[in-house]
Amino acid sequence: MQVIYKGTDINIDSYSGLKDNRPDGECTALLAYLTNIVEQNPDAEIIVDLVGDAFDYCVSWTGKDIKAQFPKFTVRIIKNCCASVSPDNDADVIADLAAQNVQVI
Repeated sequence: MQVIYKGTDINIDSYSGLKDNRPDGECTALLAYLTNIVEQNPDAEIIVDLVGDAFDYCVSWTGKDIKAQFPKFTVRIIKNCCASVSPDNDADVIADLAAQNVQVI
């Protein structure tokens, strides 16, 4: 298990753990970590479990970005370990994630 923090620089918007608005284009720690895992274990089954604040923003965007970048990964969001900014929208967010093959468990 590896814990990777995002949004640690108050000067850079970071809604996704995989992408942020760095002007230098440097990749995030999560992208570097996942890329390294794939390079070292090209045939491994990779499961990424996500938790965090803002289920309906940061966590879901991170899940979608990981699935888009690494389509063979199993990406799961552990819902009871997340908080939502707008809980009334959770059903729509979950449907959008399901359409992109991101599991909410």
